[in-house]
Amino acid sequence: MRFIIQLITLLTLLGAASNSPIHQQEDPSNAISEQQFQVSSNEGSSQDFVEEIVEEFKEESYEDSFSESETLELKDKLRQVFDLDDAVLFQKEPLQKSSAPEYMLDLYRQSSDLESGVSKQANPYNANIIRSFQNQGYGEMKHFWFDVEKLNKTQDPNMKLVGAEFHIYKHVKKQLSSADDLFQFVQVQLYRVTRHARSQLVMIDSRVLSTHGSGWEIFNIPDVVSYWLANPDDNLGLVIIATGLDGKELDGSHVIELVTSSKAKKQPILVAFADDRNNTDSQELREFDPLDSLMAAVPDEASSTNHSRTRRSATNENRAASPPSTNEKRPFATRGARNCERLPMYVDFAEIGWSGWIISPTGYNAYYCKGECPFPLSQMHRPSNHATVQSIVHAIGSHDPSPPRPCCVPDRLYSINLLYFDQSGDVILKQYEDMVAASCGCH
Repeated sequence: MRFIIQLITLLTLLGAASNSPIHQQEDPSNAISEQQFQVSSNEGSSQDFVEEIVEEFKEESYEDSFSESETLELKDKLRQVFDLDDAVLFQKEPLQKSSAPEYMLDLYRQSSDLESGVSKQANPYNANIIRSFQNQGYGEMKHFWFDVEKLNKTQDPNMKLVGAEFHIYKHVKKQLSSADDLFQFVQVQLYRVTRHARSQLVMIDSRVLSTHGSGWEIFNIPDVVSYWLANPDDNLGLVIIATGLDGKELDGSHVIELVTSSKAKKQPILVAFADDRNNTDSQELREFDPLDSLMAAVPDEASSTNHSRTRRSATNENRAASPPSTNEKRPFATRGARNCERLPMYVDFAEIGWSGWIISPTGYNAYYCKGECPFPLSQMHRPSNHATVQSIVHAIGSHDPSPPRPCCVPDRLYSINLLYFDQSGDVILKQYEDMVAASCGCH
């Protein structure tokens, strides 16, 4: 329960910038991505509220102060932010993570920092939601059916399909000699099943494959999936036919086979690439300092194994070092007060009961901002021009009522990638924006 409070704290902290435009671009140097924004000075009250909750969070009895209805409300808030169905969020039976498609695991490793989960490069097709569909057809008969109707069930009007692929693995049983000319290549044809009596199979793609080496064969089928989404009753699946150069269909006697079993590690899957961001948010990922990515991946405290103790000790240190907020009218910093800084706030998915369906990461360091914004502001406080003016007006007291001092808030946020099972066992890779405070400043 206490980690649910922690997540709500994080969301409140990051929500301060939710109305600011976010620009992204692909990082050619493969550095971790950032999302940078400016926070206006009137958001200080949200930051103060967040700091109070973070300090109170360390008390073990804090969770007992919530009624059952309030607890349900907090859980529902988490569900909304992570855009998850209740069946996924609170399922009791853990899923076997080893059953996740190999492609989805590889994609997560390529696009995410493995320690922190922070997004480090754009996904294929610049998608922020990638969903894999398990085959529910008769694979042994080379028939594949995927329940793509799930894509239609989303209520988000911004959701759009940006790509779709059918993946099937080609396995070579033995190496051939150059004399086996008849078996050097095979022809593979992919069909869409239709209801028409005359032509029940419509060819989508045809290609000739070499038998020298195993590997994935990927067929781009965005038009087919789009058609199925528009005409759900016409989704009768796919059929794949592989023949040798002699025209005979491949069977167990051939040196090559297509892996069609849904239980195999290299199982055939359909992968849909979607984007639910609006036009402002769907820009390419912006690059940032690789040093910041290292800071995001490694907890600030010495021990990364006891996150609860780390959080409490960090909170206690800052509570003792920070002066009470009643000294607001004093223009200069209180002696002994700590300046605006970024502090660790680790979110452990196992402790909030999510480890049964989240594949990676096991948790992440969200961080939060805390500290004084003393007058005069220096560049180390990363102030905006507005914050600099506000601090001067506050110091000289020329305005009635006097504006407050600028507040310590996140001025850059990172995205994280989450790889998880949905309620039907399909695997989804989703990018959640503005989940990690990358740096703090006075605004």
